[in-house]
Amino acid sequence: MKPALGIAVAAGLVLVGTLAALIANRQDAPASGDGKPADSLVEPGKSPVTTPDPAMAAFAGWDQWTSTRQTAAIAAIMGDPRLSPGVIDFLQRELGNQKLEPGTRNNIANALIAQDVKSAGLAERFHRMIDDSTEALIWRDYSVQRLVATLPPEGDVTPVANKLIAIIRSGPGTLPGTALIQLDLLIRSGRYAPGQIYTQALVYIATAPDALLENRMTAIAKMGEQGAAAQLPVVRQMLTPQTEPALLRVSIATLGLVGTEQDRQVVATYLTHANQGVVMAAQAAIKRLDARSAL
Repeated sequence: MKPALGIAVAAGLVLVGTLAALIANRQDAPASGDGKPADSLVEPGKSPVTTPDPAMAAFAGWDQWTSTRQTAAIAAIMGDPRLSPGVIDFLQRELGNQKLEPGTRNNIANALIAQDVKSAGLAERFHRMIDDSTEALIWRDYSVQRLVATLPPEGDVTPVANKLIAIIRSGPGTLPGTALIQLDLLIRSGRYAPGQIYTQALVYIATAPDALLENRMTAIAKMGEQGAAAQLPVVRQMLTPQTEPALLRVSIATLGLVGTEQDRQVVATYLTHANQGVVMAAQAAIKRLDARSAL
């Protein structure tokens, strides 16, 4: 199923030292007396000297750490929206480190997205990683999950919508289903009007013969959430003896949301199905259909 966004931290892990105290060289650090950052003052004729970022002491020996410790260390700073420039640079570098565990990179991505001021080019990096065949499929899926989160608050979202639609049509593995969820988020935000192309995307995933089961389930579920009565024929064709129980459950639930009295009769035939989950879905769908009929 879909890899979930969020914090991947080993329970009970105690980091050496207090990370919160070490992450002290913030973006609002006081300037020198003339208004310039202290480390920008250079005598004429001399090379500039970069002052080490004290906050980076929290990550000393990073390359020798276990993946569990790395993941937890990043999780400890994920809630800080104004990390120091040195830490931001470090996170930017490590975001592209394919040797890291996906959970660690996931935390790094979350920390960067949480910043009050997003790093320039962050969204473009996720776009590139989605298309990078050298990246693990799970990380490409994680990157798809970031496309909407990295959008600026204003501006044209059509390029991102088109990217998501392209992934829906030809992305590998779980990416089409993830892209469909992100496109749905974009629509719900009110910044993108779905139109016919969204409907076509739903039908495409639901009926593609080589689509993953979980992608088909996502598409059918979105039809129900959208109240897409026009897609009822697509949902109905999922109810066959050959359909996997998981897809049956979602299809029956969708009929409960947007189906008709005709669908009630078909759904009722699944009340004696061998799979208990299918039976429960049928019972719930019939209750919804009956409640709508009573209105």
